[in-house]
This record gives sequence, C-alpha cells and structure tokens, in this order.
Amino acid sequence: MLTFSSIIPAARLESRTTNFSADSPNPGIASISATKNVVGLNRRLSLGIKVTNYGVAAETFNATFDANSTIIHEIFDVTVDGQNSTIVIFNWTVAGFAYGNYSISAGITPVFNETELSDNFIDGLWIFVTITGDINADKNVDIFDAILFANLWGGYHVMVYPWYPPSLYWIADFDDNGKLDIFDAIILAGNFGKHWE
Repeated sequence: MLTFSSIIPAARLESRTTNFSADSPNPGIASISATKNVVGLNRRLSLGIKVTNYGVAAETFNATFDANSTIIHEIFDVTVDGQNSTIVIFNWTVAGFAYGNYSISAGITPVFNETELSDNFIDGLWIFVTITGDINADKNVDIFDAILFANLWGGYHVMVYPWYPPSLYWIADFDDNGKLDIFDAIILAGNFGKHWE
C-alpha cells in the first residue's frame, strides 16, 4: 500500500476542550477531515487531523489513523511547539478493503505527564468505498454518475485543510490530478455498468 505523510504548521490555535492548564503537557486533536467521503477501491484520498498543543513546551508524539478500528497508517515523532497547531496529513490508497462504509478515527499517543487524555482520540468521519466512477454512492456506475460528471466537467479544485464538506469535484477527480478531464471520463466509462451487492 503506497502511503505519504506530511506535517504542516497550522495558522491558529483551536480547542476542543476548555479545562486545561498551559503549564501541563496537553496536545489534543482538534479536528479530523478527508478530501473525499466517497472513494473508489484502489484509489486515493487524503485524511488529516489538526493537532493543537495547549501547553507551553513543545511535545512529540505518534499519530495513528484507523478504518473500522484497524490501523491503516502511523506517523512517528510528530512535534508541535507550545501554544501552536499542526496539521498531520496522510494520503491513503484504499487497497485491500471491501466495498462499504468505513468509520475513520485518529489518535495520538500520550506525552510524558499528560493528564487530559479525552482529546487524544477523534472519530465521526465516514468514508464510503465503492467502484471508481460511482460518484453518487449508490453502488452502481450508471447514467446518473455520468450526468453528475458531465455537470462537473472542466472543473478543478484546490485542497486546503479542512476539507469539509468534501466536494463532488474531489470525488469525481478519480485520478487525483486536481481537475476533471478526459482521463477521469475514461475511468468512469471503463467502469460504466458495473455494480456491487
């Protein structure tokens, strides 16, 4: 499985919790997001979390992404300066999974002397894995997907975290080149008429 990770400093401090002391070590996950909520099997999407360090000292931890409680990627030695945030991004090629819904969650390991652990885990993100070309997630690649694609034709998208709500442009960009073009149309046409379940 091909994976890629990146860590990007975020612009502002964001909080999911209010009961903490800046003197105590406390990194926490502020948000989770995905570029697509519908993805073709063996295709790619980006998952990201925004991690905020509410304490004053820099902290280093590991971040884990899960699909239905199965670890799909781990990023080691993420460091966030005190009173700052970082975005941790993982590009996931959805291979080796069955069609269906997947609950996506993420967690970070506790740091030394951390007592507030409730924000070290986040869930609530759902990804639907289907046939590439099934834009409307009805388990079929059919005329309805072709009509959706035709209405999006020529569009492009810029991916800036957080990716919520995911855009149909992102879902229909099957080859992930940032635009809807003939290559995406060929992919849809190649799967036209396929269905599952």
